[in-house]
Amino acid sequence: MCLNTTDYLEYKPRIPYSRDWENPADVIAFTVGILSALCSVMILLSFLAISDLRATTSRRIVCYISLADLGSCLCQAIGAGSYFGTLRSCEIQALFTVVFSLAFVLWTTCLALYLHLSLVREDLAAAKRMSHWFHAVGWGLPLGVAITAYFMGALGSDENVATNGWCWISLTSKVPPTSWDCKYAVLLWMLVTIKGWEIVSYVLVPVLYIHVKLHLREALAPDSAKALTHAYRRAITAVDKKLVFLPLAFVVLRVWGTVRVFLFVFYFDSHPEE
Repeated sequence: MCLNTTDYLEYKPRIPYSRDWENPADVIAFTVGILSALCSVMILLSFLAISDLRATTSRRIVCYISLADLGSCLCQAIGAGSYFGTLRSCEIQALFTVVFSLAFVLWTTCLALYLHLSLVREDLAAAKRMSHWFHAVGWGLPLGVAITAYFMGALGSDENVATNGWCWISLTSKVPPTSWDCKYAVLLWMLVTIKGWEIVSYVLVPVLYIHVKLHLREALAPDSAKALTHAYRRAITAVDKKLVFLPLAFVVLRVWGTVRVFLFVFYFDSHPEE
C-alpha cells in the first residue's frame, strides 16, 4: 500500500465511505466522537459554572484533559463525517488530531505526576512549581510534534488502515535522510506523534496511581502514625476509590487504537507484496 512519488503527486485521500453513511463503522465513529465531545463540554461547563471546581490545581488539570479530549473527539468526528476532497484539508485535520490527542495523553500523565507529588511526597511547593511546566509539556510539546510532522509531510490519509476514516499519518511518509521503506517510516511517525507517548503512559500512569493508592491505604490503616480527622479520612477514602477507576479507564479506553497500530504492522508483514 506504499505509494511512489508519482502516485503521491496525484494522490487524494480516499475516504472509505460515501456521503450516504453506507459504512456502519463510520456511523459509529462519528456518533461516539460527538457523544464524547458532549461529555467533555459538560465537564468544561461545570468547571466554568462552579467556582469551587477552579480552586485546586488537580481540577484545573482535569479541565485541560477535558479540553484536549473535546478537541480530539471533534477532530475524529469531523474526519469520520466529512469528505476531504483535497490533501491539504486532510493534513489540517490530522494536525489538530495530533495536537489534541497527544495533549490528552500528556495532561493525563501530568495529573498522575501532580497527585504523586502532592499526596505521596507531600511536597505541595514542588507540585505547584511543576504545574507551571505542565503547560509547556501538555500544550507546547504536542504543538511542536504536530507542526514538525506537518512540515515534514508525514500527515495525511492512511487509507483507513490505522484509523476509522479520519486523517492521521500518510502512507507516503518518509523519514529523511533514512532509506527506510514506507512501513517503518509510517510506524515511526505513528509512534512519534501519539502512540509512543501513549504506550509509555500505559506504564507510567498506572504505576504512579498505584503508588498513590498504596500510600493512601497506609495512611488509612488503623496503626498509622498519622492523626487524621474524620473529614480528612473520609476525603482520602473517596479519593482512594477513584484511584482504581482513573488509570483503568485511561488504559482500557485508549489501548484499542494502539492495538490497531500493531495490526497495521502485522498487515504489512503478512502482505509484503502490497
